[in-house]
Amino acid sequence: MAIQKNKNDKKPIHTPLKARILVVDDDANFAETLSDDIKANFKDVEVLLATNSTMAQKLLKTGQFDMVLLDYYLEGNTTAEKLIPIFKQSGAHIIVISAEAGGEEAASTVRLGADDYWSKDRGFNSLVPKIKLFLSSKQQGIIMESQKREYSAFFKLFLTENPGLVSKITPILKSLKRNNTFSLIVSGETGVGKSFFVHSVKDYLKSLYGNVRFITLTNTITPEEVKNFILQGRKAFRDGLTVLFFVNKITNIHREMHNYILEILDIIREERNSSGRLYLFAESDEEDIVRTRGKLPKSLFFRFERTLTIPPLQERWEDILLLAEHFLNRNRDSFQPKVKFSPDARYMLLNLQLEGNVLQLQNIVRSIEIDENEEEITSEKLKKIISADSHHLLSLDELEKQQIIKALMATNCKKNLAAKLLHISYPTLNKKMTQYNIKC
Repeated sequence: MAIQKNKNDKKPIHTPLKARILVVDDDANFAETLSDDIKANFKDVEVLLATNSTMAQKLLKTGQFDMVLLDYYLEGNTTAEKLIPIFKQSGAHIIVISAEAGGEEAASTVRLGADDYWSKDRGFNSLVPKIKLFLSSKQQGIIMESQKREYSAFFKLFLTENPGLVSKITPILKSLKRNNTFSLIVSGETGVGKSFFVHSVKDYLKSLYGNVRFITLTNTITPEEVKNFILQGRKAFRDGLTVLFFVNKITNIHREMHNYILEILDIIREERNSSGRLYLFAESDEEDIVRTRGKLPKSLFFRFERTLTIPPLQERWEDILLLAEHFLNRNRDSFQPKVKFSPDARYMLLNLQLEGNVLQLQNIVRSIEIDENEEEITSEKLKKIISADSHHLLSLDELEKQQIIKALMATNCKKNLAAKLLHISYPTLNKKMTQYNIKC
């Protein structure tokens, strides 16, 4: 089958790092044409071909592949569904390809672990954005892993695979290591893990400097208690100890407390030469830093050195399965085998409407009763938990809206590329954006 050339790309797209792609298709002519088109459009890409499953599995032993383009129907009765688990174990990004568009094939392969689906009749133009997006994500992932290795002690405590969040957190961790004073406001929706982030920072500081004096300031403590806490913290700071003040719900505390927070910020500014370490972290109840700024006096807000907004879990889809399996195994003994979610159950988790964010996901997973020697949670078992709160499942309209938003974010609001990623026309995308009130 002839592949439509990408006329818009006159020059090959440069990939930051060498990438290996495996094309598995029993149509040798199609596989060779596809390989040539990929090489013509992307620099620094090695493409290997396999015309049957045996050859593909042999090539897997030659080294790591970053992407596998896997034909749905191969020789004999072999289908992609049988091969996906094998290729998935290698860590490759799997795009299933087929002569037919969408349908149950697409849904079943994604449920089994494939990352995407491409129909041959859409032409090579529709495949280019998928490859480009993956190679860009790969580069982001490598940068993220490098950042996480540098601060591995923290990221063992605060679990995330979201590149954007990691890139926001690492400068904060760098400041904590380099400077003996620091202040931060952290915002985000209810349940995203703001308090957990602060407590992870406390434990990280403990791993670096030993004991940490952790002082929480809330509306429930009296002015006298606040004064005593500040005196104790200042003395410990001057004595060479590490002190972390934590202001809980800074946007809701009474006005008198603002003066005490300003006093701590004055100590941070004026006593940087002290032998200890003094940090002030404040948690905001507002969903973003703009709303937080609107709730605080400018004289207070702008005295903080940095701000951090933790995105909703629905925008950190990489973290959903990571956190779900963490919650599932957190209380199991070390000698017990780890429990995992089946492919169908993982698919179900990714399509939950998690308005309560991490807290809601944790409550769902906690409700699962794990039988002795059970190693996999099936979709049937998970469905029983979710059925009690059926509103957790996204409606088709909401699911479509979220897919459109993800595509627009992935392409920096370039609607022509987003339409290609979604396999819809440009006018249809505009119509859907109007329907769902999505603006770029």
